Amino acid sequence: MSDARSQADPPSKFARLRNLQSHDFWARLFARPLAILLTYPVADVAWVTPNLLTSVSNLFMAGGIACLWLDQWIWAAVLLNLHLVFDNMDGTLARYRKCGTRFGFYYDKVSDYLGISAMFLSLGWLAFRQDPGSPHLVVVAAVLVIAETIGGYSKWVCECQRLQAHGNAPVPGAADKHKVPQRSAGQWVIWFFDSLWRIFLFEEVDYFFWVGIALVVGRLDWMLYLLAGTRVAGLLGTLVFRGVQMRKLDRKPV
Repeated sequence: MSDARSQADPPSKFARLRNLQSHDFWARLFARPLAILLTYPVADVAWVTPNLLTSVSNLFMAGGIACLWLDQWIWAAVLLNLHLVFDNMDGTLARYRKCGTRFGFYYDKVSDYLGISAMFLSLGWLAFRQDPGSPHLVVVAAVLVIAETIGGYSKWVCECQRLQAHGNAPVPGAADKHKVPQRSAGQWVIWFFDSLWRIFLFEEVDYFFWVGIALVVGRLDWMLYLLAGTRVAGLLGTLVFRGVQMRKLDRKPV
């Protein structure tokens, strides 16, 4: 048998685009599938870059927030969720081409936090405008933004400290996120139902699902209470978890 035949076939373009296995409800069922579908035809177009996709994502976010203030809530829901899709596309393309940069990572993360903060603060004010007797809704939105920011800050502080302690050593289990699983029809059914229960984890990606639902039904107050409550509760667990991680780094032998 020739060497060429003995070697495994290179992965297909589609497989190379399935380069991140998300654990979040709305990413699994909406953002990641659409991101792969939309990235496929432009993946090898040189002028389409990850940073360009990040910029398009930011434009969708800005357009969605503008629609909020113009009382075009259905359009706001559409544009905000398109922002999420393009926010997945930039990383998908960077991993596909192996062209990720530090600036691209910075640009993506900073614009994410600015956009999410502006979105929720706008929603808080609009919820108050919808119900003038509930000015505390602005505070609820601010609490949500603060909790999200602190959670993200603690995550990246821990990641920086891990890199200082271990260099570029991979995080245990992290490589599994980038393996392309081969599933049978039955395994896809299991995967689908496994994705559904994750709606109750209220991850950052899932915000756009809940915001979209709130905009369609016109109840911003319920959405803010739900997301602020779950985010604050999650933050308490996150801070304990990150603290344990840092203690483990302190015990690293010299």
